[in-house]
Amino acid sequence: MGAMREWLEFRVLPRACATSDGADVLALALEEADAGWLRDPTTVRLLRELIDDSQLLVLTAALNEAIEALGHQIVAQAQSRAIRALAAGSRSPFRGLGEALRDFVRTPIADRDTQSVSGRVKQCLLTLESHRAELVERGADLNTTFQLSRLAQQLQRLRLLVSLGFRTDDAVVGECLAELLRSVSRNASGRRLFSRSSDLVLQNLVEGAATVGRNYLDDEHSSWRAAFAAGVGGGAIMAVATVVKYFFVSQELPEFYQGLVFSLNYAAAFCAAYLLHFTIATKLPAHTAAALAKTAREATGHRARLGAFIALWRATVRLQVAGLLGNLVAAGPIALAFDTLCVRLAERHLLDLHTAQHVLTSNSLLGPSALYAALTGFFLWISSLLAAAANNWARAVGLENRLATNVKVMRTVGGARARATAVAVVARFGGLAGNLSLGFLLGAVPATFAILRVPIDIRHVTVSAASFALAVASHAGASSTIWLAALGIAVIGVVNISVSFALALWLAVRFAAGRQGSRTAYPLMRVALGRWLRRSAPPTRPLQAATVKAPA
Repeated sequence: MGAMREWLEFRVLPRACATSDGADVLALALEEADAGWLRDPTTVRLLRELIDDSQLLVLTAALNEAIEALGHQIVAQAQSRAIRALAAGSRSPFRGLGEALRDFVRTPIADRDTQSVSGRVKQCLLTLESHRAELVERGADLNTTFQLSRLAQQLQRLRLLVSLGFRTDDAVVGECLAELLRSVSRNASGRRLFSRSSDLVLQNLVEGAATVGRNYLDDEHSSWRAAFAAGVGGGAIMAVATVVKYFFVSQELPEFYQGLVFSLNYAAAFCAAYLLHFTIATKLPAHTAAALAKTAREATGHRARLGAFIALWRATVRLQVAGLLGNLVAAGPIALAFDTLCVRLAERHLLDLHTAQHVLTSNSLLGPSALYAALTGFFLWISSLLAAAANNWARAVGLENRLATNVKVMRTVGGARARATAVAVVARFGGLAGNLSLGFLLGAVPATFAILRVPIDIRHVTVSAASFALAVASHAGASSTIWLAALGIAVIGVVNISVSFALALWLAVRFAAGRQGSRTAYPLMRVALGRWLRRSAPPTRPLQAATVKAPA
């Protein structure tokens, strides 16, 4: 908020030329495009000729003051409550930074040595990296992440000013001036400020998603049989949810109430599948993509990264196919069983002829079902981010300790069971939040569009498969219509999975380790997928097979 306020003041209020602040002077006099000629040694020599000895003394004193003031700011920020909580139990290298800078600026330029300051700055940067890793493990909040990012930028700026105060040759001075100008211009850019803030948010979400994704790697669910069985359970629950959905359709509720009951129905089905450790295969790609991206970016050898990625990719494909087959094998027959039961008890099909025909035409390959399936894939991806955000928030606020040591909780479940209860709640908090959000996205969004009279709907492959089975059981539609609907459902499944996976993988590669991660991750993925498609032999180095369990 402080950075946004400063940017608004800079952009909205009139600029005052009567200022002694170096950043304001640079922003008033130059633009970022001027950095090219500013670093030219010829320009630096011209500036030297224009500056007399008295002005040079003033600039040198201002540089020393800036170095010392920036050092004080860095040390003060490192002592904030959020940063100190990350450094608990260890001596912070920031404590000696101020003294090292004070000795540096009081030493004549000819006698200065940057080794002590550079060493301190390097130690501080390494400490920030460890803080960042700890923040990911315990839950990252935006304020602390922003502080760590700002400290890293200030340390880089300090290193630049120190080099300017130590070496005065034209090349160093020119490069320092150009870098300072670029930094000031970027801080004054609203687009870059928004991009920087959104990057921090997305980094938190992606790191949280990667943490959740790593929890899905489990040997117990690695086999075809286990994945297929979990898929059958998920398909059975979705078949029940589909039958409940069409029961409410027959009640002809207003759009608002229909969207509400659809949302509750889907949310209950997704949460039940999650708590029973069943698989809804369309939810798997958005969670495993972060783990795949992390494997492609790890700082290990190229062959090790390549082998690990191929192993994880094979496990992901195996479990995706087995889980999806389990969903479809269960959803259709169980929906048919409900329809048969309805015929025997009520002497009618679950779907009337008009509804059954609508189901077939709405899922047809020739209709807009692929576009609606892409929207559903987008919702699947969004729900995975919301699950990661909820899981991250629970860890960031210390929800486990709050519940375990809360007086009311201890009175309700007992002091001995409070900790176990808190652990169980926090472990499932993110998954339940993601499943609830997905249920409301799939139920409420189409209802909202219906109220607005906009023809937008969702297509989920398991729900569509169960609906198709109910429509066929009602003897609706010609054979060509039935075949087109069957092909449309196949396309829906492909689009659901590919859209959510592609979005999750793109976001994970781009933001999990900053924007530099994609430079090596994407080429490695292309090579790995090429080898997988050619069914080449695995790397010579033995690798432990990766496995994936059913997603939250």
